[in-house]
Amino acid sequence: MAIGECGLDYHYDFSPRPAQREAFAAQVGLAKEHGLALVVHTREAWEDTFAILASQGMPERTVFHCFTGGRPEASRALEMGAWLSFSGIITFKNATDIRAAAALCPLERILVETDSPYLAPVPHRGKPNSPALVLWSVRRWRRSRASTWRPWRRRPGPGRRRCSTCRDTVPAEVQRLLEDNHISPSRALGQNFVADANTVRRIARLSGVGPGDRWWRSGPALAR
Repeated sequence: MAIGECGLDYHYDFSPRPAQREAFAAQVGLAKEHGLALVVHTREAWEDTFAILASQGMPERTVFHCFTGGRPEASRALEMGAWLSFSGIITFKNATDIRAAAALCPLERILVETDSPYLAPVPHRGKPNSPALVLWSVRRWRRSRASTWRPWRRRPGPGRRRCSTCRDTVPAEVQRLLEDNHISPSRALGQNFVADANTVRRIARLSGVGPGDRWWRSGPALAR
């Protein structure tokens, strides 16, 4: 259960701005009083939105619904402890700032939504939206993080070497790991470069992977 969506919309201005601010402050207070989550709608009203959340005390569980800010707004919201929820807008051609904000958001603080029946993602833009189409938004968000995303990385203990075994490891990092540790796979480097069992065992040993650990494949030949 949550309070919202509620907030400020200075784009349409259907209500006078002072009235919007007063209502939003009351709704934030209501969420705080009852220990409920807060779902925030804000459009072209970032400064006032952040000011009201700061003055009223932002609820512990606060989601910025249909986030349309850029990296500066995302940074401020994340610093306050909020979650960011992205809609099909992230797939639109001119949504560069929104994609940059999504790329900045940690995995544990990001949500993807439909805002159904509105904001259908490309290639279904202009049609009624539905939950079945959210995958297009997820894919576009994933592409925006392609160079930095790591779903899991083992933290090495004392004396252990760091090794990422994520599917999306940059090839240069894998190459460097092999060269630094004098590993020579039995096949040419490529998608299946760890096809031989000895290489798999050496990489596991160097990265400190042990029984019961969770790890991710870096290609079809290295599976859990």
